[in-house]
Amino acid sequence: MELLSASESDSFDRGTFTYDVCVGNTEGELDVIDVESKKEKYKNTIFLDMNSVSVCGDVVFHSVQEDSFDRYRSNEWRNTSEKVNKIKSYLAEKVYLFFGLVDIQGKHIYNYLSKENIKLLMSQGWKFENYDENAKE
Repeated sequence: MELLSASESDSFDRGTFTYDVCVGNTEGELDVIDVESKKEKYKNTIFLDMNSVSVCGDVVFHSVQEDSFDRYRSNEWRNTSEKVNKIKSYLAEKVYLFFGLVDIQGKHIYNYLSKENIKLLMSQGWKFENYDENAKE
């Protein structure tokens, strides 16, 4: 938050000053009204991470991460702990092995969400942001 303007009244009324302060939201932070609006808009939405283990960068699979606190207050309306807990039984751990330039490398995914489970959750009323239907898994 940034102080945009301030003015003061020099008139004394029983020994007190009166100040008018205007505070603006200049850093892109969400206020309470914005957060409540996003909570309602995205109440049945999960935001997916798109993952790739190929050199081409094609989306191979999706995963879900619980959001942490940031200036947009994402932890209150995106992937909240409540939402992630509701779909926890559909998440899995998965290890991908792939060939690097010189050796075999691995990538451990803790909240892997298969296409089949995404479609099952969609049939239950969940919506997904960043879903790539062309993902391999």
